[in-house]
Amino acid sequence: MNSFPDLFYTAAVFAAIAAALAVCIQGRTDRHAAVVALTWPLMLVYLIGMHRVGGVDFDSYETYLSGDTQRDPDIGYRLLMQLANSLGMQLSEILLVQGLFTLGAVYLLSRKLQSDFVITIALYILHAAVVRDFSQSRAALALAIYFVGLAQSRRSLYLVFTLLAVSVHLTLVPLVLTYHWARLAVNARRGQVLLVALPAIGLLAGVTLMLSVLSGIDPRIDTYMNWAQDLYGNPVGSYSTLALYFLIGAVCYRAYRLTGDENCKAFVIMMLYAATTFVAFRYVAIFAFRLSNVVAALYPFAVGHAIRVLKEREHNRLHDIAVPLALVGALLLAVLVRPGSLDILKATAPSLLAN
Repeated sequence: MNSFPDLFYTAAVFAAIAAALAVCIQGRTDRHAAVVALTWPLMLVYLIGMHRVGGVDFDSYETYLSGDTQRDPDIGYRLLMQLANSLGMQLSEILLVQGLFTLGAVYLLSRKLQSDFVITIALYILHAAVVRDFSQSRAALALAIYFVGLAQSRRSLYLVFTLLAVSVHLTLVPLVLTYHWARLAVNARRGQVLLVALPAIGLLAGVTLMLSVLSGIDPRIDTYMNWAQDLYGNPVGSYSTLALYFLIGAVCYRAYRLTGDENCKAFVIMMLYAATTFVAFRYVAIFAFRLSNVVAALYPFAVGHAIRVLKEREHNRLHDIAVPLALVGALLLAVLVRPGSLDILKATAPSLLAN
């Protein structure tokens, strides 16, 4: 019996508890030692999972690695596969390197955004790894490259990493646009509500036209819209994902109202756009989940940052213990009940331990 999915979720539960404990003990013990002790077991499981080949599109990855990359329209990923092929790398080795790179990228951006690393990495691995790294590896790699870009202080380096990320997977574009628009709205002295509302209204009203235009650019759009596998082309059957976005938004909004932190305000706007994206594409499940996931991809950093700024403001013991446990516990529950989070990993169980 393949026990890897159960092992992964057991580690994820302990990671959520560890994240709460990390906040509770902050300032009371050696911070570095606490981070190492609370994160290394989950990161080890994550790397084991990344090393094993299995999930959606992995047959295509093998094909690209063998040299047949003409079907892949994303030139950055095509070139990476050609480089890996010339180095004689196996797909499992590529994925392991990707996992290591991702951990480093999450660490760099958590430092830049002043996001509690234990909370950030726990939430990233629990959710983003399950729905991206094990089933949508290219999107996960594009996100990791963009994380490195966001961690840069120089605009030129940010632009280079952003272009590299988009070249690996085109669906990163919604995250880039959402991030910068949210920053624009936060920095605007007037008309903030209008700046936030107009794109959301435009997306809801123009989603049909958008899909038509995109279909002419990328032939995969029509394929996805008519994809019977896993009911991807059907309307969304569950809206529990919206609860996750609203919960994250509520956490960040509370932190903003109490501290005035502008990063928290930007994260609230991004969660609003993630929810809007999900609703706008609700008639095609694959777009609703994947695009909203990308738009919301910074949420582990958002929660980690919000809890850190709240922790710095509140100094009573009840808050130190109750708030982290409640917030991380609620997020853990929301992630676990998200449609597909558990099914995707278990569906790949026969191949996860094959190597």
